[in-house]
Amino acid sequence: MIRLVPLLQERGCRTIGVFNVRESTLAKRTEQPVFVGSPADELVAIQTYTGTLATLGLLGAAYENEWENATTALNETIAALHHLISECSSFCKSRNNFIEGTATLYLLARGAALASVEEGVLLMHEVAKAPAVGMSAAQFRHGPVEAIHKDFRAVIFGTQPVTMALDLSLAQDLSGMGAQVLWLGPEPNNTNLLTVSWPEKPAGRFAGILEAVPLQLLAYYMAIERGISPGKFRYTAAITSSETGFAHGKTI
Repeated sequence: MIRLVPLLQERGCRTIGVFNVRESTLAKRTEQPVFVGSPADELVAIQTYTGTLATLGLLGAAYENEWENATTALNETIAALHHLISECSSFCKSRNNFIEGTATLYLLARGAALASVEEGVLLMHEVAKAPAVGMSAAQFRHGPVEAIHKDFRAVIFGTQPVTMALDLSLAQDLSGMGAQVLWLGPEPNNTNLLTVSWPEKPAGRFAGILEAVPLQLLAYYMAIERGISPGKFRYTAAITSSETGFAHGKTI
């Protein structure tokens, strides 16, 4: 990425650097530096991830002249986090069958929520040291559904208003087949899905912040259940600087 900056600048592109370390190379080389200002994470990216989402959301709003609406939405999102964190913690502590499961966890979504799917898969790998698969909810119907078995677990995002009905249909279909399905989004009526209380008002450009928190807590409690120190790297460093070998060089 750093090597791309001068190439973009040579072609007349303006560059904006979003970073959390003021002395970083990105901060020095981009024309417009934007400091996230998040407390540093000790292991995997948790606070810096949600902080970056908030920063990018505000950056996009400034470009679109939507600053006031965006700051209001961000404040509402932050207020909603207090209840959501409590809800997700309670879920993780009580729904032991979902947490204790050893089957590969599937994360399914559509649209912008696919970014949270990628984040969730990374969290499961880095924090819980557990296998996980992420893909489009639509794609899952075309073949991957054959992976369903009695211990199958999935997290399905119903946070995109336009496709919520389709996502809910998939969640109910999988639940009806015997899968354990955790639904992230406004709670549907008359369903057997596992749920957490979700803010009714869509978070818009900041939805990714709300989507990330349940995944962070889920990965944390899965690590605890597996007797693993959450987020402590075993084979690599926090920053990968080489395409060959691994920093710690350990064997399985």
